[in-house]
Amino acid sequence: MLARLALRVTKSAQEPFHLGRVIGRSFSIWRRDLVLLFVLVLVVSSPRILYSVYRTLVPPVAVPMPLPDDLTESFLSWAGPLLLRSTGMALVRSLFLYLSQAVVIFAVYQRLRGRGATFGESFRGGLRRVGPVVRVALALFVLVTSVWLVFWFAFTVLESPHVSLTLVKFTPYVVPLLGLLLLSPFWVAVPAAVVERSRSFLRRSWILTRGRRLQVFLILVIVHAIDWGIGRLYIVVEPDLPTPLSMAVWWTQDLLLVALAAVIAVVGYHALRLEKDGVDASDLAEVFG
Repeated sequence: MLARLALRVTKSAQEPFHLGRVIGRSFSIWRRDLVLLFVLVLVVSSPRILYSVYRTLVPPVAVPMPLPDDLTESFLSWAGPLLLRSTGMALVRSLFLYLSQAVVIFAVYQRLRGRGATFGESFRGGLRRVGPVVRVALALFVLVTSVWLVFWFAFTVLESPHVSLTLVKFTPYVVPLLGLLLLSPFWVAVPAAVVERSRSFLRRSWILTRGRRLQVFLILVIVHAIDWGIGRLYIVVEPDLPTPLSMAVWWTQDLLLVALAAVIAVVGYHALRLEKDGVDASDLAEVFG
């Protein structure tokens, strides 16, 4: 027992959580198991994809909505439906993002143990913890949405045009960074919920990320920057593509990025467990039994 504990401490000292190591190892696993990870995320995201195809084939009827005379005072009533729809879309995307993270956990852990994984094993392992994953998604969505609501509220109640224009100008940049900053302590909540099967997964993530939140925040910024860059590239090439091909390109890049973000989170969780608890992937084999 003491020898095993000493071995874990030695592992922890040799392999501390490190931004570059987490990113590098994640890309390695992502490339090696790209097909499996893509199929897992594709199956999980299929309801979103089918709905998107339906909306493309049967677009909603556009209802003209005139701008109010006083945009500052009437902005919320004018933009309320749009804000509600955007919030709903963000919630759905967040939910499927965390569900995707749950189903790739087994595959990533098998690769960390030097083994391969099958689709069935990975999918079943993630679906066993759907309830906690949904609770994580809802809790973190409320946390991030609160930042947006603060900015929207400030925009609607402030009477200064200069302040309002400043908020409009900087909100697309400031709010995402604030959201990532708020998410940093809870970055590994989904892996904690799936692997440790604990009800206090948010608190567990808070404990694991303590002392490493700046690096976690930078990892989230890197993933967000990749997403932003690919989105800008898609905007450039999309007008030249027919609609079916455009949708295929969009969903392919989106699912590949979701898979990468999920792998990075799981690898980061593994590194944090190794550093804080001395628990390696081989010690967690019974979780997926």
